[in-house]
Amino acid sequence: MADQLTNQELTGEALEAQRLLDQGHQALETAVELPPEEAIRLCGQALELFKQARELVVEDLQLKRDARLAVAAAFSQRGHHYRYNHNFAGSLPDLSQGLSLNPANAEDYYYRAMSYLRNGNPRQARTDLIEYLKRGENEYLRGLAHARLAELAPGKEDPLAGSLHYRNEGMRLNSEAAKTAQQRTDEERPDWLGAVRLYNQAIEAFNRSLELNPEDKLGRIGLMTALKDQAEAYRQLDEYDLAVANYDRALEIQPAGQYLFYKAETLLQAGHTDLAKSIFQEYINTGKDPGLKARAQSYLASKPNRVNS
Repeated sequence: MADQLTNQELTGEALEAQRLLDQGHQALETAVELPPEEAIRLCGQALELFKQARELVVEDLQLKRDARLAVAAAFSQRGHHYRYNHNFAGSLPDLSQGLSLNPANAEDYYYRAMSYLRNGNPRQARTDLIEYLKRGENEYLRGLAHARLAELAPGKEDPLAGSLHYRNEGMRLNSEAAKTAQQRTDEERPDWLGAVRLYNQAIEAFNRSLELNPEDKLGRIGLMTALKDQAEAYRQLDEYDLAVANYDRALEIQPAGQYLFYKAETLLQAGHTDLAKSIFQEYINTGKDPGLKARAQSYLASKPNRVNS
């Protein structure tokens, strides 16, 4: 009999908890359509209902989880209404409470970052934006997060951290540019102009990285990759002078190597045959890549109007 009474009591508690949860969720749904101040009050009522439900379901694991997520949702929603009311300091505790109970609510990392920014805390904002990029899948918010991070990069007071930030940004842009230059289907052509623009951004990021840390070898490699791949995009667009300028910049950084060959090849495409052949000969004398040296010899042996691809 004692066990039966206990089971009846637990069942009653579970039913009451479910009733409280339903009532609280209804309050949250209603709050969505209200002005911020009224919505904040109603979210507070929902929060109290959820907390009561949570106290009733210690032994029911599923209801316990539902109650925890409900409390997290109430904190999150109230935090957003504080933001809508321009009370960014007030939004931070609620958004933080919500994330502590439900860390999977990725978008709240982004919005808490925005509250940190408006509350004058860029360091915490950077931390949250990075966390959002680890978790979030909304491409629009990811783009905004990357843009915000670029604005919040560490500066000269922390040159190594700033260099790392810009190097990572350059690597990301290099990757996006490479994808843009890919031909995905027979009908869809590579977007060379889009790739050029992304490489411009990557090159700027690598430049800033190397200004802060000139000894960063990975940053230099990233810059060289961006210059070379952007030059290829320029060649596809028949912008030969711009491609040559990229190779010249690469040769300033690394005086010998493949960039001399590619410069000569581009000049040949542009119709500067004599200059191109003199540079091919220079590459044959100084270059180290046997394959490129063989191609340079082939160019030198070809008829004046022949341009190999």
